[in-house]
Amino acid sequence: MPLFPEARCAVALGWDCEMIGAYADTNPTGTTHGHLDDRVLQTMLDLAGLAEQAGARLQFFILGQTLEGPVDVLRDLAGRGHALDQHTHSHLSLLSGDAAAVKREVGETSRLFEQTLGFRPMGLRGPGGYRDGLEGREDVQAMASAAGLRFVSTHYATKSPTGKYDVVADKNAYMMMKHMQPRAYPNGLLEIPMSGYSDRHWFDNQGRGLAGWIRHLQDCLDFVYDMGGLLYAPALHPDTHSRHDPGLATLPAVVEHVRKKHDPVRFVTYREVAQAALGAPEPS
Repeated sequence: MPLFPEARCAVALGWDCEMIGAYADTNPTGTTHGHLDDRVLQTMLDLAGLAEQAGARLQFFILGQTLEGPVDVLRDLAGRGHALDQHTHSHLSLLSGDAAAVKREVGETSRLFEQTLGFRPMGLRGPGGYRDGLEGREDVQAMASAAGLRFVSTHYATKSPTGKYDVVADKNAYMMMKHMQPRAYPNGLLEIPMSGYSDRHWFDNQGRGLAGWIRHLQDCLDFVYDMGGLLYAPALHPDTHSRHDPGLATLPAVVEHVRKKHDPVRFVTYREVAQAALGAPEPS
């Protein structure tokens, strides 16, 4: 049964809020971190404002490092109804091999959420995404559940097996969305996969342009709409959009594309997906 039966399909726009290590002009360390500059913070606010104009709310994934600095922007976003959940403390891969470090990072970030924002995170985005999500990693599943998390978003598999990005690869990206849908691991932890291409994959790895990116999102929307009952949940980054889409044309184009549909399309946060899938209340 569809998670949101009142809608033809649903769209969850999840934004990983970080300073990306590959952008040497603003991050000479070469390491992705959470000490956000004013440009990224303003992009987050601008994106939230654009979403609100359409009656939508966004999902933001926050590093613990960000919570060690000023949190006025984050408090503002949460107060306006946007969903904030965690992304580890220092962008550490959940599959890094150092289980103790991962556990510390997740626990510390949840503590910082409660200390600075007054609530605990409900979910966790796995830095980098993983081809098989957390399949076969019952230890990481158990760690996340023990930390009080109800969902993770770790499964990202939209890559061409040949390394070439063409019409065939793009069609495969759409077709995979049938399988990249929310599902529970055996311990009840919900996986919300990242579907379609990510913005970093599109712009930075493939070197493609803005017009094609907007068309890709619209094509993904068309696919889930035509199939019915599916969720489209791309992985997005304020740092990336501030560079490749400085006018922030993507979000209004997606909203307008949705507006033209005959049947309703619902914008949701990952928290709303988890609540619909699990009946999970938001943590206090």
